[in-house]
Amino acid sequence: MTTQVAITRGITAIGRAGRQWLRNSLPAFIGAFFLLTPLAPGQQKPNVHKVAATTAAAALSPSDSLKALQLLKGRIEQALTNSALKGASYGLMVHSLDAHRTLYAYNETKLLTPASTTKLFSTFTAFLALGGDYNVPTSVYTDVGAIDNGVLKGNIYLVGSGDPLLSTADIEQLADQIHNLGIKRITGHVYGDASYFDGVTDRVAYSGDADVVEPLPPISALSLNRNTITILVTSGGNAGAPVRVQTVPVSDAFTFSVSATVKGGRRAKPNIGMRSSKGADGKQLFTITGSLPPRRTASYSFVVTNPALVAAGVLRRRLEAVGVTIEGTTGVQAAPLATSRSLTAFYRPLGTIVSQVNKHSDNYCAEHIFKMVGGTMSDQNNTAVAARSVMKTSFTKCAIPFQNCCINDGSGLSRRNLVTPQTLTNLLMQAWEQPFAQNFINSLPVAGVDGTLRRRMKGTPAEGNLIGKTGTLRNVSALAGYVTTIDGEQLAFSLMFNGGNVGAYKLTENAIGKILAEFSYRSPDSVSEQ
Repeated sequence: MTTQVAITRGITAIGRAGRQWLRNSLPAFIGAFFLLTPLAPGQQKPNVHKVAATTAAAALSPSDSLKALQLLKGRIEQALTNSALKGASYGLMVHSLDAHRTLYAYNETKLLTPASTTKLFSTFTAFLALGGDYNVPTSVYTDVGAIDNGVLKGNIYLVGSGDPLLSTADIEQLADQIHNLGIKRITGHVYGDASYFDGVTDRVAYSGDADVVEPLPPISALSLNRNTITILVTSGGNAGAPVRVQTVPVSDAFTFSVSATVKGGRRAKPNIGMRSSKGADGKQLFTITGSLPPRRTASYSFVVTNPALVAAGVLRRRLEAVGVTIEGTTGVQAAPLATSRSLTAFYRPLGTIVSQVNKHSDNYCAEHIFKMVGGTMSDQNNTAVAARSVMKTSFTKCAIPFQNCCINDGSGLSRRNLVTPQTLTNLLMQAWEQPFAQNFINSLPVAGVDGTLRRRMKGTPAEGNLIGKTGTLRNVSALAGYVTTIDGEQLAFSLMFNGGNVGAYKLTENAIGKILAEFSYRSPDSVSEQ
């Protein structure tokens, strides 16, 4: 994968004049180009076998090139003759990034549901709007100007910017940094601030969908541990005694009503009932009933209802644990940033989050990326609407055809999302030319190696070569990305299938991925005798 990326970016780096030369020349010259071009610092040598193949192809005639493309078209169409595709709606597009021409297209302007290839749109826009080197901050602010003899006479605010991977360890690091500033006492309150996003945390609500598809925890600008909590219920040895309850993480955001008791013998099964509700104070109340056999521990997982309060509560508990006295309470309130100053911050690279989204098709993280895009509009009060606006503006700026297309969320769970293979391929073409191209490319799964493609196309020329984003919903399958041919030519492609046989569609995607990876202008069937 490293070698592949080094090669692909080397092509882009040659500039306009070089790209024009490639456009007017046969793709077969690419191998010779690599042999003659000095390697950039840190760049690995290209695959010797591919270079040898392209060097040998230098004498190809235009008619041979055309014949090779006709054979490619025939092989793709043969893969599409599968009877399982009858009744399906589908479209494909394959484009050469080196020759700047489309090699194959079918129904490329047909609007189709993209499923999780939608994540390419949200992550591309995030990189474009924020930059490839952007770090997502989670900051602690205070509304006082100075610390007097270790006393902070005011409030502190834990301010989120959409990091979906924020963990208890990250919050503890922030607390330790505050303590290291010499702060021993805080006279005010500890607030969680999630105002970077709007208050609509349910994807179904802001996407306008009618069905859930996959339940997600709240999408919040300040979240913790993927907005889930673990509740441990433990029993002692005395029958009739109440059970003990502990949460991971520990936070002021949780309260409990416990009537469960110790009951039963050694082989008895736990009979714990647990219900979650949100109190008027914003805290999450867990009502625990039933019984637990002696000396047992039972674990339960719940989605949190007030993520900002949970995170603020974890910060407070850690501060107290390291010796900081806090006189105020824990709450949720937006920081007065215009009159506040930063005490400390934790940063996570945007590329780390994008990689989680694309390699593992992480819907929870994708929705945070989507809302993060919307958060870049400072005057927005509906983050999802703002995100769609930023996307549309970005695609227009990059000349990505988006007419009649529709994106409702960042993950692709919305079945009402509609894009075309042409739009998706053009996005990949534009990403290839951007300063953040390396980060974008590296975020994609590699066929037969990792992510959602780790089990696909093994033992074929696409293994370790093709990189792309998968998409799967009921009645939807898609695959879009990049692949290197035998000649070393770089292709961008999108394959989109809507219909009832997802398994057959994926087999077809695999077949076409293999066809593209083994394509060569020097195919024995396409070259005239010299």
